[in-house]
Amino acid sequence: MEDIIFELYVKTKQVVEQLDHAESDDLLALIELRENVINQLETGLIVSEEQKQLLRDIGGFDEVLLAKMQLLKDEASQGLNKLNNNRLQKQVYEQAYASESYFIDRRE
Repeated sequence: MEDIIFELYVKTKQVVEQLDHAESDDLLALIELRENVINQLETGLIVSEEQKQLLRDIGGFDEVLLAKMQLLKDEASQGLNKLNNNRLQKQVYEQAYASESYFIDRRE
């Protein structure tokens, strides 16, 4: 159990140190590792004071990690909005017309 808590601490610290270059996959791997630790803690294992301190230190990084996750979420949302806007603009010009008809777009 101690190994996995220490591993979580090390990986969390690595991600925080390289946060400017962190991708969503890095954060997802960290979240999965955290879930694994939480599941093991919920089984009722006894945690030493050293392990408790590591867990508190890990919790100290939460604010920075959440800010990065929010930034990635906002970027993804903006990308989706841009794709949807492009799709709507494209649909205006690609409507189904009769094969013998003409479409003339005059701009003033």
